[in-house]
Amino acid sequence: MKVLTIAGNTFRELIRGRASFAVLLYLLLLPALAIPGGYVAVGQERKILVDVGLSLLTLIGIFLGVAWGTGLAGGGIDRHSLGFMLSKPLDRWQLILGRFAGLVAAQSVATSLMGILLTLSHFVLLLLPLDESSGGGVSNVAGRDGWLFRLWLAIGLVFLELLIVTALAMLCSELTSQPLAMVLTLLLTLIGRSATELIRLAESVTSPVASGLFRILYYLIPNLASLNYLAEAGYDIEIPLRQVGGHLLYATFTIVVILLLTTIAFERREVE
Repeated sequence: MKVLTIAGNTFRELIRGRASFAVLLYLLLLPALAIPGGYVAVGQERKILVDVGLSLLTLIGIFLGVAWGTGLAGGGIDRHSLGFMLSKPLDRWQLILGRFAGLVAAQSVATSLMGILLTLSHFVLLLLPLDESSGGGVSNVAGRDGWLFRLWLAIGLVFLELLIVTALAMLCSELTSQPLAMVLTLLLTLIGRSATELIRLAESVTSPVASGLFRILYYLIPNLASLNYLAEAGYDIEIPLRQVGGHLLYATFTIVVILLLTTIAFERREVE
């Protein structure tokens, strides 16, 4: 009950601020970036829309996760308020778990709204006569069954990535100041999204020390690249459900480990 109360308060605190601004920004940027690209690359309108839509959703979601995670973890709470909360019968792990649950709820609302906007844009695109050679409509969209399910499957994988980034932001905020935590989270996110390059570097460098370092980074930093199915979504390639299940287990395990580390770091803090 205490965790749910903290989660509800966190959700209400977040949803009033950056979430609505982020969705509005997505609504403005999606047509501004996708429609001109569709007219330039005739016949690739759907791919342009999905590529731009998912990339923009991921970018805004990462911004929200970093800002929320570093601002609302234990380190981001005012010390007086934090001391008052912990003076009540409330364990620190409950505060961390409640905060993260509120972050998950807020992130899910923002991601869902942006996904709905992308889906509606997709339906609008079906009605536009952009492909003159086919007499109207979009040639590489028509006749494809199940595209809506595949699109939301890709959005779901993006959502898992955003939850990992949010958890990383909470951990970093417990280890350092908020500005530095934001920079560190973005750096870890960038490395995680380039995880496959770490293995290539480990195999290409001649120095055993450098090779070992790249391999350690590959296994320590969450592999966000494995959750990136932007190319498959753009070409409407089916994502095997077995892989999705594996990604779900990996993301869950990664988040649990990060939250445990966050709780340990929070437990070691002294609150006045």
